[in-house]
Amino acid sequence: MKSAEETFLSVLGLGAESLDLDLPQEGIDRLLIHSRLLCKWADRVNLTTIRDPGEMAELLYLDSAVLQKHLPAGTRLHDVGTGAGFPGLVIAALRPDISVTLTEARRKKVSFLKQAGREMGVLSLKVRNRRLGWDEGGRGEQWPEVVSRAAFPPPEWISLGAPLVATGGRLWICSGTPHPKVDDEDYAWLGDLKDNLPKGFSPGPVHEYLLPKSGRRRRLVTVHNCG
Repeated sequence: MKSAEETFLSVLGLGAESLDLDLPQEGIDRLLIHSRLLCKWADRVNLTTIRDPGEMAELLYLDSAVLQKHLPAGTRLHDVGTGAGFPGLVIAALRPDISVTLTEARRKKVSFLKQAGREMGVLSLKVRNRRLGWDEGGRGEQWPEVVSRAAFPPPEWISLGAPLVATGGRLWICSGTPHPKVDDEDYAWLGDLKDNLPKGFSPGPVHEYLLPKSGRRRRLVTVHNCG
């Protein structure tokens, strides 16, 4: 019988192959460290309700890792409402060339993120204790890549996230349904996307994929700041 960590690594490896993800060994080692800390902290900080190691590997880590293959080398990423570090800390673990900023409003989760970053050896990481990116110390700062995985409904996220995107940059919307047979109502907002974007923004490509073990359907929707 496989141990929890063996199951985690097996699902991670098979899923990465199915999704055509290049996961370097040092990155996988960092994700394993994060998963150990996540399990240790989960009860007292309410970081996740997903506890099965196979489900964690797919629904948290693999689903977060898909974004990194669409990001250019040496870019800067801002993950807003990151929670336990999904997807930003996963991307920082796999792509040390990317400078990642994590923003989280809850102080206990910020403490977790800082400890996780230290123990994972992630050097190009900034952790901010706030709801969005604006405050007296960082007001006006913008990023070429901005994402929020599950903190806001897509229409609200577009409105809140747009001011954080630099000219020429992208806002990422993570969206999906629980199962392939579920109706596409979660994506109803996509049909009106073009007519409801902030001034200067335009729709970009939509990247669709299936998580192989669970069959869950996911989409990464991009919105571009054209200036």
